[in-house]
Amino acid sequence: MVRSRTRRALILKWALSLFLLALVLIYVPLRDVGNVLANAKPLWVACGIAVLLIMRLTSAYRMYIITHHQGISLSIIDIFKIGFVTAFFGLFLPGYIAGGAIRWHMLSRKDKKGVEAIASIAFDRVNDTIVLLLLGCISLIAASPIPIPPVVPWILTAALVAFLILYVVLLSPQATRLLVKISTILGLYQRPWFNKIFTGLTDSMARFHQFSVLVQLKLWGLSLLCHVMGTLVFVLMAGALELGLSFADCAWLRTILHLLFLLPISVSGIGVRESALVVLLAPFSISSAQAVACSFLLMAGLLVMVGIGGLLTPSMYLRPGKETSK
Repeated sequence: MVRSRTRRALILKWALSLFLLALVLIYVPLRDVGNVLANAKPLWVACGIAVLLIMRLTSAYRMYIITHHQGISLSIIDIFKIGFVTAFFGLFLPGYIAGGAIRWHMLSRKDKKGVEAIASIAFDRVNDTIVLLLLGCISLIAASPIPIPPVVPWILTAALVAFLILYVVLLSPQATRLLVKISTILGLYQRPWFNKIFTGLTDSMARFHQFSVLVQLKLWGLSLLCHVMGTLVFVLMAGALELGLSFADCAWLRTILHLLFLLPISVSGIGVRESALVVLLAPFSISSAQAVACSFLLMAGLLVMVGIGGLLTPSMYLRPGKETSK
């Protein structure tokens, strides 16, 4: 029954992704998009993909710091590889949720620390998204003087507040004690499966409480570096098409796209990315064909990661339970 529901959800999300993409390509002739791509600067695209790979390595180092504090004995290279494999499966599975499940499986299977892996992924996602939203909000101030839709600042601000609340819950001992108290009142601790999982989660969260200010600043700094490089990738892909977007423009546009990708409604953002960019880039006097072409270049970077992940997946799964590095 569960597999059947999962299969139906996957089919529906693939259908929605392809439907959105088809709508865009009906509205924007593929021939026009091809003409725009034909004039793209290949060196800019290659530089964008190179920066993307460096960004992924930096992200792996950030996750290494977090998992190391949870007692997960994976190396930076292990986590770097897991990022590619997650991207590979993410192309066939819907949204960040399914990708997170694959990431959890690969982070936890060596040391059999499933709860610690969940806590690490949650903390990294919340911590990283807060920095992304802060960069997006600040970038709106320095963005090009175009009529930005009024809903954009509200969306970014509301999302920032929501993730800050999650951050407080993860790092506040008081919030952890409150969750324990609520669970006790509700009698959930009497259920063995809940007791085991919840105790593991609270223990993992307690390790986050022990983060020094220096460690937290280091994590924020690595997240900021990742998002600066991610924005640079956007700048390079847009520059390859001579769209005339500034760094600040690309920063808030990228933030909105990432928020849309958090919604489990598409597969790797297919259809959503193209639709969103057609709408968001219109005020910049950028044609729909150019917007879709920019989306395809951004997708090309993802496909490079997917290709690497596809090559790594067999070697990482043919030896279950063994270390991926020595």
